[in-house]
Amino acid sequence: MWRARSKNAMQGVRERLIDISQQYRAARGSGFTLRELIFFVTYACPFRCRTCFYARTLDEHAAGQTEELNLEEIRKISASLGTVHTLYISGGEPFLRDDLPEICEIFYRQNNIGTLSLPTSGFHTEKIYDDVQQIVRACPGARLIVGVALDGLRETHDALKGVDGSFDRAVETTRRLALLKERHPALFINVITTVSNVNINEVVSLAEFIRGNLPVDGHGPSPMRGVPYDDSLLAPSPEEWARVAHNLIGYHRYWYAKKTSNRLKVFLATNRTRYLYRLYTDILAGKKTPFRCQAGRAIGVLEPNGDVRLCESTVPVGNIRNADYDFKTIWRSGSANQMRERIHSCACTHACFLHPSIDLNPASLIHSYLYF
Repeated sequence: MWRARSKNAMQGVRERLIDISQQYRAARGSGFTLRELIFFVTYACPFRCRTCFYARTLDEHAAGQTEELNLEEIRKISASLGTVHTLYISGGEPFLRDDLPEICEIFYRQNNIGTLSLPTSGFHTEKIYDDVQQIVRACPGARLIVGVALDGLRETHDALKGVDGSFDRAVETTRRLALLKERHPALFINVITTVSNVNINEVVSLAEFIRGNLPVDGHGPSPMRGVPYDDSLLAPSPEEWARVAHNLIGYHRYWYAKKTSNRLKVFLATNRTRYLYRLYTDILAGKKTPFRCQAGRAIGVLEPNGDVRLCESTVPVGNIRNADYDFKTIWRSGSANQMRERIHSCACTHACFLHPSIDLNPASLIHSYLYF
């Protein structure tokens, strides 16, 4: 049985390597390819989280004062993209858009999306439940990952979010969404945690709470990135992160084992997380990554007002409304090419950029599976 499971696991790794090698060749070729798109669908958000790098942008575009992309505009943009492997929908609070299920369906139908990722504060339980139910029905072939934010236990979480009762709402939302999983196995519920100097000493206790009390599929803490809304907050030091990461690995092994009984798959997946956590430590220490970031190559960012960025941390390189909604026109522009030259050696702790950058570098991809 062990040999059969090992064979199945290695076959899965080979298939992943083949798939990624094809994406790697496409990313290096002259043709347009976008492996992943981060789409901020709205500036609306009832929170101003102290750790949020985007909160000042939300202030600049107060709800109702900036015209956000409508469905017809989004449909045109989607039609210009071709196949996109993963769509990360963000905000603001994505679930405050009344047409969120329709947005997801547009990309699913027109771009052959394999994975849809939706982060949320979890505050609007009924709206989130209803929308997720519509999305899984409209996008039956896609894997839908809903990431509910919990940045600490009750008192710490509510203080960081600035909204009393937000912890209890988020917990209730995870439990409601778990009811949908029984009918929709392609739905995955994760807890996401932004780690700063305020909650660094509570992260392991939070991980224990989640494992013992919430019906979720995983928990992904990551260091705070960018300039936080509360500029008195700090990202964890390399030493602090390394200590916490060491204590979290066992929890990740638990979550992977919950998904599969194949011990080799669990081993390889745990190695990947261990490798990612080591990268976080090195980046926090000011070191560069051993690969080129794929921001502006295989990954792009679209703002609610149509601005296009190569990375969340860079200035816009154009607005899609001025390019007849053709994403490629902005992507291939002179301003985009100049920005690529400026960011080719950047390093940050944003997992949405690190994962594809690891995957599209053959040496790092192999290393990530063998890192232990």
